[in-house]
Amino acid sequence: GDGTDPADGDPIVNAIENAASDTISYPQEQVPVITTEMLNALRTTGRSLIVLGEDYTLRIDGTSIKSTQGGFSTALTFAPDENGLSFQLGESGALPCVVLITLTGENAAYSRLYLHNTASEKWQFLNSYKDGTITADTAGSYLLTNQNLHFTNINWTFFIAAGALTVVCLIVYIVVKKRYWFW
Repeated sequence: GDGTDPADGDPIVNAIENAASDTISYPQEQVPVITTEMLNALRTTGRSLIVLGEDYTLRIDGTSIKSTQGGFSTALTFAPDENGLSFQLGESGALPCVVLITLTGENAAYSRLYLHNTASEKWQFLNSYKDGTITADTAGSYLLTNQNLHFTNINWTFFIAAGALTVVCLIVYIVVKKRYWFW
């Protein structure tokens, strides 16, 4: 041909397959998206890929990959929220693998993690956050906060009416059956 060497494929996939250690590390700018080829290389070799972002570290272990189909973005953009700090991981649905996200800097100051439930349009508390590390296997909107968000809507009218009815029934019972108490 034209004197150029043929492309050997994705350099990150080549680095995963030919790595001397079990862990490969790249800045987030070099790995903007986890591809099917990367997932397949990680799964077959059993190695781990660490993506270093601004104020976070994303880790994908080859042994935790459930499916090599699909991919997701490694960019996490943290935005202030009325309750704390929110970010988006992937688009929606299940991720092809378990992703460990270690937060650094100011982002690690939060103690509770919530996932936005699109069906109920509410935040769902997750127990997968400890020591600044998030264990995520679901794509979606996440919320980091120090608040305990309660979303119970109780109709107090029912309880007030039930209490009043109980008092009325008690008075009627005393008047009808226990008249001798007042003699």
